[in-house]
Amino acid sequence: MRQMLTETRRLVYSFVLAILIVGMAVGGGPPAFAGQVATQDTPPIPSGLKTIWLSKSSEIQGKEFDLTVLWLLPCSGPDSDTTGLTFLGASSSPPTPAPSNSLPPGANLISDGRGIAITVTERHKCSLVAHVVVAGDAPPGTALLRLLDSSGKPAGMAAFDVKSAQEGPLPPGLDHPAVDVMWKVLPKGSVEDNFGHRVATLFYCVEVLIGNNSGFELQIAGIGFRLRSSNGPPIPSDGFQSVKGSMLWGQLLTPRKFFTGSFTALDTVITGGIPFIRNKQHLAVWASFGAFAGGPLDNALSVLWPDQTVGELDRLSEQSLRDSLIVPNNTQVRTLTFISKQSLEANFKRLSKEEKDDPVLAKQKLGGLVMVGDEIQHVNRIHLTTAGTPSATSVKPDTVTADGKPVPLTIAGVHLDNATVSGPPGFAISDTKASADGTSVALSLAVAASVPPDSYRLTVATSGGSTPVTLKVVAAPAPLVTFSPTSLTFTAVVVKSTSQSQKVTLQNTGNADLTGISVTIAGDNKADFSQTPSCGATLTAGKSCDISVTFTPTAAGARKGTLTVTDNAAGSPQSVGLTGTGGAAGP
Repeated sequence: MRQMLTETRRLVYSFVLAILIVGMAVGGGPPAFAGQVATQDTPPIPSGLKTIWLSKSSEIQGKEFDLTVLWLLPCSGPDSDTTGLTFLGASSSPPTPAPSNSLPPGANLISDGRGIAITVTERHKCSLVAHVVVAGDAPPGTALLRLLDSSGKPAGMAAFDVKSAQEGPLPPGLDHPAVDVMWKVLPKGSVEDNFGHRVATLFYCVEVLIGNNSGFELQIAGIGFRLRSSNGPPIPSDGFQSVKGSMLWGQLLTPRKFFTGSFTALDTVITGGIPFIRNKQHLAVWASFGAFAGGPLDNALSVLWPDQTVGELDRLSEQSLRDSLIVPNNTQVRTLTFISKQSLEANFKRLSKEEKDDPVLAKQKLGGLVMVGDEIQHVNRIHLTTAGTPSATSVKPDTVTADGKPVPLTIAGVHLDNATVSGPPGFAISDTKASADGTSVALSLAVAASVPPDSYRLTVATSGGSTPVTLKVVAAPAPLVTFSPTSLTFTAVVVKSTSQSQKVTLQNTGNADLTGISVTIAGDNKADFSQTPSCGATLTAGKSCDISVTFTPTAAGARKGTLTVTDNAAGSPQSVGLTGTGGAAGP
């Protein structure tokens, strides 16, 4: 039997090969495959050259890509099995070579000079891989790609189409072309109303508004999210088919499906069981009930409780992001994308159920939106990451001293990526550095001594906006001198006699040490007064000391002096007034 099947297979192969040979003879050349589409502009392929298979038959001006070239005629070699290869842009699957011959040694691929640059990167037994760059000014039309052997002699040829990518106009006043994105997380109730309970339970629905003023059509390849609490790669959104599958599965579990299905099943069971009912009266009752359950009752439920599946599917199909969304130049597109809540569980685990359903908090947790797109004329893809609206929640420490000395600060919040920090006059800010996850900003702050104590605002700014944070400034610790009493008076004292001593209490009422204390007597009659301090060179905050003063007049009449204290407190030197009267000696 196996031998018979083998012979039959060989007969079929021979018959197919004969048809191919006859077709080539009659048609004047090999059959057209992907990458060789006959058009009026296609240059003729000279006879005697072998046909090559291209993995891509056309491209737009200004693009670059990798191209695989394969023999169409039989080939043998270690890479002759093309099973599993995927050729994007090809109109048919690559043929499977059969053992016969291979590519010429040192094979090379060139273009006919129509703005197409080709560099061969890999050579195999039956194929080669080349990197192709289509110039932005390459003439649109069909070009020939030539396969050369090591001596430069043509060995194969295929047609390749260059498509035009015309630049569109830019809006008036737009100096720099741009792609703008705004997005928000829809409330769970809105998602449930439009797409059903299961979709609202399993997914966050994100509405994205994309404005394209780049001058070219923009092809959206994908949307994802860079989580603030993760340093890993962006998490891509879920595809349309995944969300649709979850929606359809959810429809099987709804109460409506249970009730309507129950009545339909009941009608089926009753109808099937009628032949077994012998009692005619019972038979009529059951028949009527079955007809009622499967007819009027089922119809009434459909009116009172309509099936939302079709409408939900239509809305999902019309509004959700699909593969290869094209945003024309000078237009904006609103689309919806979904991301599974389960894939974010590790980042949301500390939140309550109510917090997880809060769209504002969910947007903060999702972080920055990442959109990967393709400007039709450009070689490289656009990679656009949106910055969320920054929010500063705290600053530590929250109080600084106006002493001109730099102090390290940390501002905490969300969406603080690449933030800058500014403050009012007298605030010197340096060494600003935002954390990788955008949850904090570290900086160094020096507040000048001239800044009065008060509450001040620092402004934290990112590309997504700005946010204030309040900081309290206090005066630098300083000593403060207080005298009690503030002056001394000595009544009449006989000339050259010494009075009883009087005390002046010096108190440091400030919040820093009083240092460099020096006590002297000054004034016109300083020789008439003397002092004996109990204070050392330093007086700590809150402490006091006494200074004893005596009066020894050298002449009769009013005498004046000043007790002077020099130190590191504001207003130094401080003074206490001294007055006394010299009296005449008795008889």
